[in-house]
Amino acid sequence: MISHRIRGVEALYIVLQAAAVILLFWAWFVMLAHLSGSYRGVELTRYNSYCLALVAGLLAGNLLGRSRSVREALYERSILEHLPVTFRQLSWSVGCLLVYLFIIKDNAHIS
Repeated sequence: MISHRIRGVEALYIVLQAAAVILLFWAWFVMLAHLSGSYRGVELTRYNSYCLALVAGLLAGNLLGRSRSVREALYERSILEHLPVTFRQLSWSVGCLLVYLFIIKDNAHIS
């Protein structure tokens, strides 16, 4: 019974991380578009796929790189214990985005 609770807390933790990635991505996009003053002509479908690539990388990092480190870091109080897991998740997310950009050879930018 307790193992089901632990897996449930881990799943909730991953869902909250994915939601945070989505919110931070769109906050970054709106801030960048507002600062550059160019909302017109921006294809949001491209940026939807970029956001999905980041979330897919986060999920892949959690599923493929899943070890006891996620479970142990979840319950640690020290920020230093979270750094290896955070770096791995960041690497997977950014790596997945870069692979996606390389595959589609996108050269769009906000300007």
